[in-house]
Amino acid sequence: MICFDTMTIIWGVQGVAKETQSHMVPRTKRYIEYLAEKNEKVMIPAPALTEYLVYFDREERKDQRQIIERNFIVPSFDIAAVEVAAALLGNTKVIQEMRRKGQYDKIRVSIDAQIIAVAIVNQAEKIISHDPRLTKLANERIVVQEVPVIQEQLKMGFD
Repeated sequence: MICFDTMTIIWGVQGVAKETQSHMVPRTKRYIEYLAEKNEKVMIPAPALTEYLVYFDREERKDQRQIIERNFIVPSFDIAAVEVAAALLGNTKVIQEMRRKGQYDKIRVSIDAQIIAVAIVNQAEKIISHDPRLTKLANERIVVQEVPVIQEQLKMGFD
C-alpha cells in the first residue's frame, strides 16, 4: 500500500499547483493512473485529508470527501498511531536539527508526524511526498519518496 501526503492529493485529485509546481499535476495524475492499473491500494491518512479539505467550503468538502472515499483508503489517527507519532516528535536530535535549519513549525511538524505514524501503523510501503520536513521527521522509519515520473505510453499506429 502507498501513502499520499497532502500535496500529492492536491496535485493528483484537485489538480491544483503553484505556478512553479504546475508540472506536478500531470505527473501526479499519471502516477495515480499507474497505481490504479497495477491495482495498488493507496491510503490518505486522516490528518492529510484534514489538511486537504480545510480550504474547501462546506458543499465542496462533502464532494471532495466522497471522491476521496471512493478512490482511496482513509485510515484514522488511532491510539497505535498516537504512540508512533509521539516517538517521532520525541526524537530531540531530529527536532533540534529542524529548528536549527528553520524547518520547524510546531503545528505542521505535528501533522507530519501524524501522517507518518498512520502510514507506519497501517504498513504502507512508502509515503509519496515532496516535503523535506516530512522526510527528515520520518528518520528512515518508512521510505519517503517524491512522485515518480511515469512515462506516458504512446499509442502505436498498427491498427
